[in-house]
Amino acid sequence: MSTSRSDDDDDLRLNTLYRFAKRSPRLVLEEHGHCEVPAGCGGVVLRWVGRDAAVFVIANVSCPTPREERPAIWLDGKRLEGSRVELTAGTHVFAARVVPEPLRVGARSVVPFLCVVRDDASGPRERTVFLRSAPFVVRYTTDDLDAEEVTSPRYDDGLWTQAPPLSVAPEALPERWRSFGLWLAESYGVEPLELPSAPVVWVRAKFEVRRA
Repeated sequence: MSTSRSDDDDDLRLNTLYRFAKRSPRLVLEEHGHCEVPAGCGGVVLRWVGRDAAVFVIANVSCPTPREERPAIWLDGKRLEGSRVELTAGTHVFAARVVPEPLRVGARSVVPFLCVVRDDASGPRERTVFLRSAPFVVRYTTDDLDAEEVTSPRYDDGLWTQAPPLSVAPEALPERWRSFGLWLAESYGVEPLELPSAPVVWVRAKFEVRRA
């Protein structure tokens, strides 16, 4: 009696370590780098997540501000304690409250601003795609609004002003902004924008996360 190819495959699985391999049609095994291991370097963390589960996204803002007034960032109404967060596929809302510090460029004062929202490179890139809305419209207002209201995904910012491109050459800005701001712009292809000089500026933008 001849042995089919599938029988051979089954025998191979039964007689090798392959039969101990964990696999699932509904789950994906994620690996995280050593920097995320609670015990320190020298190990990795593995976990099973659903194929439709959240993906890791990093949000950064670069804007000259007083040291004690760092920008506060919200995603979908939840304030970020760090820059890294898990988001599900779909449309999301970025919001930030900044206290800008104008920079002198010749006879002018400008407030350069960068908004970077990207997929986390430590995640499983082969199964996710991160998209910024095209164009990635950043809107702002100088009204000091209620944080809970303005950061809600349901808030209508249609009457806010669209942030214009930076009106001066980024290379003309002081080193303390260029050392981080220009690095972000060059690394992620983000266009530097310009905010007005005001006691408080709220910024909002929508973006999309989707799976491959």
